[in-house]
Amino acid sequence: MTILEGKDLCKRYTVHGSTVQALDGVSFALADGEILGIVGESGSGKSTLLRLISGLEAPDCGTLFLDGAPLPAKRTKAHYRAVQMIFQDAAGSFHPRRSIAASIRESVRNLCGRDERCDLAALCARVGLEPELAERLPGNLSGGQCQRFAIARAVAVSPRILLCDEITSALDVSSQAQVLRLVADVCREAHMSAVFVSHDIAVVRCVCDRVMVLRSGRLVEEGSAPALVAAPKEDYTKELISSVLEIDESYMTNITKRIEHYWTHRAHDFNTVRLNELRDDISGRWLAEMGAYLPPDRPLDILDVGTGTGYFAILLARAGHRVTGVDLTPAMLTEAEANARSESVSVRFLEMDAQALTFPDESFDAVVTRNLTWTLPDPEKAYREWFRILRPGGVLINFDADYARNVRNGNQKASATTASGVYGHIGVTPELSRENAEITLSMPAGSAVRPAWDLRLLREAGFSACGADPDAGKRILRERDLSDAPLFLLWARKE
Repeated sequence: MTILEGKDLCKRYTVHGSTVQALDGVSFALADGEILGIVGESGSGKSTLLRLISGLEAPDCGTLFLDGAPLPAKRTKAHYRAVQMIFQDAAGSFHPRRSIAASIRESVRNLCGRDERCDLAALCARVGLEPELAERLPGNLSGGQCQRFAIARAVAVSPRILLCDEITSALDVSSQAQVLRLVADVCREAHMSAVFVSHDIAVVRCVCDRVMVLRSGRLVEEGSAPALVAAPKEDYTKELISSVLEIDESYMTNITKRIEHYWTHRAHDFNTVRLNELRDDISGRWLAEMGAYLPPDRPLDILDVGTGTGYFAILLARAGHRVTGVDLTPAMLTEAEANARSESVSVRFLEMDAQALTFPDESFDAVVTRNLTWTLPDPEKAYREWFRILRPGGVLINFDADYARNVRNGNQKASATTASGVYGHIGVTPELSRENAEITLSMPAGSAVRPAWDLRLLREAGFSACGADPDAGKRILRERDLSDAPLFLLWARKE
């Protein structure tokens, strides 16, 4: 069903005595629940189109329709509530001398009525920020935090359409992916429509269902995001895409090297933590949590993805299972092989990317992983891969935590303790801590509301039965949990 439609929209401006045709007969349709991307170089008419949709300006000709009814030049509060704008300069869109919370409450009262109340804690949770941050002035927050609060303010009035005008262009690279995926997740969860405007086709490719390409105020071509990127028809679109793909490939190569570099430096000290766990009764609690989901009473073929120094692999091999551990970092695998020999268990360790496994379909009865998803550049692909290599009836058991929330809120612990028996961040220098933070925020999970985000990805990957247990960490780690981000357990079964 079409929720928003524009027909033959035109807009002209007079600049230094000359007439500029910003939009020239542009038509479009936005379906209910659809995320539409509008791309093009500077001056193509993208932002002008968004200003017409938002009601900030009126078209010179053509008509906009909401639910089939023409939108008037003078909008009502109901119209403004239905169509909410998120601006590029998030900090500048808030009153500089009012707290974020006060600005959000004012927006709700203005558009929803004086008696309307907003659940600020729920709004903050929705955008992955702590409620106390909302009591600060916008100038005391980072650009990424301000943009998240701009999203919170927009969704606080329960709009039907979000308009996003270059909302990542003022952010650093580590914050861009977070904000993009956050808006996409918010829209999917609430079944809102959205229009993303960007000069960068990589932005809309990540989150949009359909893409429109504008050039000099005219529509060049449009189509579904995957189809348009895979097979563009117009030379202009091909040029936009080719430049982005080169950047993407460079970025993926760089971030993979950074991850390997980080874990290579952490391998030995990280292994000290895992050896502490191997020699403690905490191991029994890990096994009990996994055993609640594993098929009972028989040896299983189990893949330990992101095995690190082999902790899960060794525990499961001790229990009589046939275990393969894979990791991308050779230094980690060296430690893992030594640990397996020391524990007198047989485990096959392989150097392999968790997102691109080389095993044939239906090779394993179970996939287990711990603290891996938050470091993956493409967790959607990883979940599909893990589904692919599971046999029917096989299970995925994924332990993880929302570490990015700590970084976003400035609560990341700079723990560099070397005390024996501590299950913490042994050997983490300030330099490594900063690198960890940058990597964390540049990953897709860095912008996600977890574990709800993971459950959506699991269902999209093909798992028909899945769930989350937010209390697993309390049962396993107890007093040894040194993290501000609670551990949760995700499970999924391949029917």
